[in-house]
Amino acid sequence: MVAARSPERVRRLAILNAPHPDVLASYARRHPTQALRVFYFGAFQVPWLPEAGLRAANFLAMRQALRLTSRSGTFSDADLECYQQAWAQPGALQGMLNWYRALRLKRRSELKPIRSPTLIVWGKKDPALSPHLAIESLALCEQGRIEWLPGATHWLHHEEPVLVNHALIDHLRQ
Repeated sequence: MVAARSPERVRRLAILNAPHPDVLASYARRHPTQALRVFYFGAFQVPWLPEAGLRAANFLAMRQALRLTSRSGTFSDADLECYQQAWAQPGALQGMLNWYRALRLKRRSELKPIRSPTLIVWGKKDPALSPHLAIESLALCEQGRIEWLPGATHWLHHEEPVLVNHALIDHLRQ
């Protein structure tokens, strides 16, 4: 959003498995499978109920979501314990959900194309976000490229940290 609304503030942009804000809604309307893959975005719009549901059983749904949407072995029990402690901090869960709440699925564009040199790093096995979202997002970048990670999911920074870090460092050094 910042790169589109205030381009003078962003020299270089790197994105990990997140589409341009204008792309997701229009793509989901044209592709029902994508809409189904992100149905939870709508569920998170409800006040307080998602927080209560996600807190239940010591964040069981969130722990299971991380394990089910990542490559096997990506998140250890110790990792999930750290996440659980972080999620339990005052305001943490609401802050996380507010990110989704800010993504209203609007029908018209409010943003400009991205002028900053942009790197999109995308795990092709993301269970929630189609790789086509990366391609459509790239079309809204004046100077951009996609670095595909064929075996990675949405959690590519956990699954392929060396590849992700090299891609980011190379892009940011240019």
